[in-house]
Amino acid sequence: MATITLWHEKVALQCVLHREASSVTIGEQTHTITLIGWHAATHTASFLLDTTPHRFTRVQDTPQETSWYSHRFHKVITLQKQPPRPTLPSRAKTHRTPVLNITSPLAGRIIDILVAPGTPVDRDTPLIIIESMKMENEIRATETAFIQTISFSVNDMVEPGNVLMTLHRGDHDETTDPSHGEKAISHRGIGKSPEC
Repeated sequence: MATITLWHEKVALQCVLHREASSVTIGEQTHTITLIGWHAATHTASFLLDTTPHRFTRVQDTPQETSWYSHRFHKVITLQKQPPRPTLPSRAKTHRTPVLNITSPLAGRIIDILVAPGTPVDRDTPLIIIESMKMENEIRATETAFIQTISFSVNDMVEPGNVLMTLHRGDHDETTDPSHGEKAISHRGIGKSPEC
């Protein structure tokens, strides 16, 4: 028994091939395949899909896809051998710079830098810790990117709006944070937390 998955226009076709009973699952529906014959010289398969007769002739076969001519529908159907890449819903076309500035949302002292230039980071990855009013504030990445430059060092004082580091979106532009521009920040108390 062999299981083969092919894709047609982003729909997965999972074929289970067996001597006694073969099937194909398209989306949520499973159909029975009964092979009637295979003509090796012309690469033509005749089979019943449930009770409907079909005849397909293979016209092309590459490592990425296989194309078959349907004698029933009089057209070529191409099936991909790899799953399609997901696509995000289209938004209004805006040209965004590949560079993203991470700015300080508050005044304070840098007590730790958690990344280095060239480091790949995911959305919400902690980048830098700023101490302000006896609280540790984690500044996080707002999207997936690479660290390009770091503008400050540990123990440097920063003011709101100072550019702490720049990120380069590079090949990771498809994982954009819809809240672009918002600062990701979390607070950690130093020592005892005040009672409420």
